[in-house]
Amino acid sequence: MKNNKITSVFILFLSFVILFSSCSTPKVPEFNQTAQPTDPSDAQTNSSTNSSSLYDQILSKRIDKNFEGKSFRIATDNINHILADQGESLLGKEHYFRNAAIEKKYNIKISMTEESGTPAITDRIRTEALAGADYCDLILLESTSFHTLAATDSLLNVRSVPYLDINADFYFEKSLEATTLGSISYGIAGDFVYKPEDVNVVFFNETLLSQAPLPDLYSLVDNNQWDMENLLLYSEEIFSLARANGADVYGILSTVPQEELVNIFWAASGMDFMKNEYGTRPELIYNNESTVNFITQFSNTFCRSIAFSTTTVHQSAITSFASGDSLFLIAPLKTASELVGCGIDWGLIPVPKLDINQKKHYSYNDQGYTLAGFAKGTADQVFSGIVSSAFFATSKGLNQKYAIQTYLNLYFSSPNDATMMKKAIENPYYDPVEFFGQIDTSYTASTQTLLYRSAANGTNFEALYKQYTKMLDKYLDTKF
Repeated sequence: MKNNKITSVFILFLSFVILFSSCSTPKVPEFNQTAQPTDPSDAQTNSSTNSSSLYDQILSKRIDKNFEGKSFRIATDNINHILADQGESLLGKEHYFRNAAIEKKYNIKISMTEESGTPAITDRIRTEALAGADYCDLILLESTSFHTLAATDSLLNVRSVPYLDINADFYFEKSLEATTLGSISYGIAGDFVYKPEDVNVVFFNETLLSQAPLPDLYSLVDNNQWDMENLLLYSEEIFSLARANGADVYGILSTVPQEELVNIFWAASGMDFMKNEYGTRPELIYNNESTVNFITQFSNTFCRSIAFSTTTVHQSAITSFASGDSLFLIAPLKTASELVGCGIDWGLIPVPKLDINQKKHYSYNDQGYTLAGFAKGTADQVFSGIVSSAFFATSKGLNQKYAIQTYLNLYFSSPNDATMMKKAIENPYYDPVEFFGQIDTSYTASTQTLLYRSAANGTNFEALYKQYTKMLDKYLDTKF
């Protein structure tokens, strides 16, 4: 990023803030007891930045129901999905209007259960569910906690919840597939619970790139040429050029070790470990030519190439990249905030595809992604289904939109960066193998281990595949 971007972007952002604050915007309530506005009618302000009319339009197409002031209770370990920094951010203000429109539509009060936002919430949900108590109307938990509820049979089948619209386009299709086991689907996700800032992207040093006879990276992405082969080609070209000039520069740094990079790049390939259709027994399907190609490409790039540095991870990788010591940095999108004013020109692009035949870019969700579900004991499932569906419908594209807007205002100035961010975060990847592996500890997320061991150590892929297939079959035998 160019040094003079900071001043111009700050002025742009300050102007935007002044413009926004000059509008008649209601005060968003503190998070004490409830997520709803003090007076929902306050949201109906005459402002171009007020989105309440948009939400009203979305909700007008949904079922009409008056719940007569009933409280809609949300149990969550992350209140930011509802309030987002207690409403102080642009996204938080948007949540205000969304919540107000939903409350008005159904005559309800949005509230949090008493342990929401604390580590105790998962235990409380499980205890109440197993006792058959009516504790909450919607659960929003990170997958690491969500697995616990699924493993202890504390969740309803989301397919049985009335009015949930599980086939609607405001849900991420792969999330439902990932949490389905036979005829039970434990959870679902959409932009309502999505965190784009945690998605891994590829930052690149524009100054280093300009010194090499290589095509523009933005054009490479736009022309569907940005794949793992080109990642290696660019990395080794810069590495060799820098070494010839006596510079100590790498091709690639990353904030995560190789074992985690396997997950990131497998997800980016869009390939599935498992065929996991509703009502059928899951089966592993990655013993194929594409997987062998992936292992070869990953090994060449991250395990065999001297252009990749394995000595710097996490914060030291960010510091090294910011000092101009690498062409690429693989890290979460939020890392952009740490690169401001670092003294080098930089941009970002998506994690590369496996090859040019792949149609979309996919973004990796680690175990911190959030799922929505419903606890056993929920008394009014119609209420839960209608209101939960409204949350997802009115949140479609919301987190992605504001992630792009916020990062573009604060850290970037090129229109290319907005396009690249959209490509990087719009198709989140959900892995059923990882979900099942967390439920049953005897069958861990060993598929990723298989890929890494095969790529890094040359371990026999066929032998490991047979071993893990037996482990999965043993687990599934207890379910079917």
